[in-house]
Amino acid sequence: VTTPIHIRALIDSTLVAKPPVRIVSATEPLALEQAKECENRFKTKLVELYGCTEAGSMASRTPTSQSLWRWFDGILVREDEQGVIIESTYFSGDRRIQDHLDLHLDGQFEIRGRNVDMINIGGKRTSLLSLNHLLHQYPGILGGTFLQLEDANRIRNRLVAIVEGPGIDIDGLDRYLRDHLDPVFVPKRLIK
Repeated sequence: VTTPIHIRALIDSTLVAKPPVRIVSATEPLALEQAKECENRFKTKLVELYGCTEAGSMASRTPTSQSLWRWFDGILVREDEQGVIIESTYFSGDRRIQDHLDLHLDGQFEIRGRNVDMINIGGKRTSLLSLNHLLHQYPGILGGTFLQLEDANRIRNRLVAIVEGPGIDIDGLDRYLRDHLDPVFVPKRLIK
């Protein structure tokens, strides 16, 4: 049972161990390439858990074969204008969660980010979580994050990305982000 930051460290390590039956990861979605690398390196299946402080563990997926999450049995979900509300057989009352989700009719969903990390630039919305997830898909990135900066008038509208990793091609990363993002979300600066 681990987290994406530990998985990245284990992949880069020289650790030799008996393959575990399964690896369970939580706290944030793992980039697809890292999930594949983890399964190949440790010759096992990786399962991710989705949950939050408000309601505990609620869903899972196997990222190398499923991009969408599936709710656990006993979880009931509804949405209103303020977000997602969870009911469950294992706690009493409703719980409003702080995650922004795209709910599908078949009981699956996508995570779009935390309500507190949603950004709005030029009338378009995304989350820092989804931007960071895309950033970590780029080859050679060991760590990185998007930041939203304020201008002199304290208006939050400028994005920068800070990345770490030996041999990262900043020009290639810039092209990759331009190919995958709406122009308003392409960072004004890439800092290695």
